Amino acid sequence: MSNNHDASYTMSLLTTTTGFVDVYVIDADQQLPWLIPQNLVLAALSAESGIQEIEWRDNNLPVLNLVSAQIAKPVALVIESLNGQRFALLTEKMPDSQRVRISSLHDEDQQPANDPFVFQVVKMQEQSYQVPDFEKINQHLASLAS
Repeated sequence: MSNNHDASYTMSLLTTTTGFVDVYVIDADQQLPWLIPQNLVLAALSAESGIQEIEWRDNNLPVLNLVSAQIAKPVALVIESLNGQRFALLTEKMPDSQRVRISSLHDEDQQPANDPFVFQVVKMQEQSYQVPDFEKINQHLASLAS
């Protein structure tokens, strides 16, 4: 799949015919909270701080750390991106689940320049969130592995 197709498909996940999407709100250290569609999260695992990879179903998955170093028992969320690649997000705790009305999400024009993994910043009930760019995350994790 091309990057444009991946991005379009990601956004289509947020515009379902029901008018609602189930998302996880994930706190990220020194970043806006992340919004991730629940159907992309395959599992939640107990983890150790500072890990670079985690084993899941006999596969070693690369890990993107979203927590500060002081968290003793983070949670690793196994994510399957739209191109089928899998990785884990290391989070402080199991994220909050929310059912969000699509019309309550509003794109923000201002994007943070210092965060390479932002696909889109959205606002919901006066709170800003980021929708991550899974393709960029996969590219980053692949570059670390090589």
